[in-house]
Amino acid sequence: MRVTTIVGLAILVLLVTGCGRSDTAVTAGVKVRLAADEIVQARHLDVDTHGGVVTLSGRVDTPDERSRAMQVAAASAGVVRVIDHMEVIAPAERSVPTTGELPLPDHIQ
Repeated sequence: MRVTTIVGLAILVLLVTGCGRSDTAVTAGVKVRLAADEIVQARHLDVDTHGGVVTLSGRVDTPDERSRAMQVAAASAGVVRVIDHMEVIAPAERSVPTTGELPLPDHIQ
């Protein structure tokens, strides 16, 4: 599935870049590079671009992954600057609520 995602994003980049280096093309290019990177893999990252300024937000597992995401984005074509809104949250620290932890609303009880 990862290969399909990368190929799909690469095709999107090729289609969009034919019209110039728009923010959409920059975003697509950054996403392709992040998805292909062995350290980052862009599992939980969002990429937004305005005027060539790329904002990365979401979760990464380690400070190294955060740093690498910034490097990959900065090295992408059309990127003027990268803003970091990422959170480092190790997978073991992420809590997933279970059914027993969520209180039911009064009208359901």
